[in-house]
Amino acid sequence: MLKLHHVGIVCNNAEYLQQKALLEVISPSRALLSQIVPEFECECHLLDNIEWVVPYGGSLLRWYGQQGKASIHHIAIEVQDIHDSCNKLTSMGIRLVTKTPTVGVGNILVNFIHPTVLGIMLELVQIQ
Repeated sequence: MLKLHHVGIVCNNAEYLQQKALLEVISPSRALLSQIVPEFECECHLLDNIEWVVPYGGSLLRWYGQQGKASIHHIAIEVQDIHDSCNKLTSMGIRLVTKTPTVGVGNILVNFIHPTVLGIMLELVQIQ
């Protein structure tokens, strides 16, 4: 069974602050995890199962510029062994965004199935 880890929203800093404030009213006292992820040139903020991705450069900033406003960027699912999952997918010819997993917010390991494969960006997450 697939387990949803989070939904990622790409936005600018003002949109992030506005959306976070709204969710804190609806669901107070939640722990917010934040981290800069240099590999993807972004700052990520994870609150429960919503992640705001605020790009400061690279392809994420170009993608956000094409959207022009906050929008869903990816859906993240949990996997038991991200290295095994990535190896199996690669052996099947499935295109991944990076060759090796990256450390994400909250000390998780992540990689992405390229959106050209499924039509959406799917993130694989291994909780450490």
